[in-house]
Amino acid sequence: MQKLNKSLPNFSQAFSQLIALPSISSSQANWDQSNQSVINLLAAWFETLGFDITIQVVPNTTGKYNLLAKLGSGDGGLLLAGHSDTVPFDENPYSAFAAYLKTDEGVEVFKSIEKKLK
Repeated sequence: MQKLNKSLPNFSQAFSQLIALPSISSSQANWDQSNQSVINLLAAWFETLGFDITIQVVPNTTGKYNLLAKLGSGDGGLLLAGHSDTVPFDENPYSAFAAYLKTDEGVEVFKSIEKKLK
């Protein structure tokens, strides 16, 4: 697979982009949303890193997808597969947390986490 000429977001940007996407999974139809936007965003990031991407429709569902990201093959290969459901939230705590992420202190916390992950 050819690596695309795209830049990747830093940790704070990636986190903000992911939590901004509507993707609630629920057994209640009025809450349930597709996870396609999350899968597409993750697929674009992994594709930029040189992964081969496969997006699968989850059988017997509406708007639900799985992502497989493969790099290499055989003993030296890597396959990333994960769970992308987002549970319903209590709007007040979520709003407070989202607001915190936009403060200087919140940005510094995530910069610290990002630095430790490198």
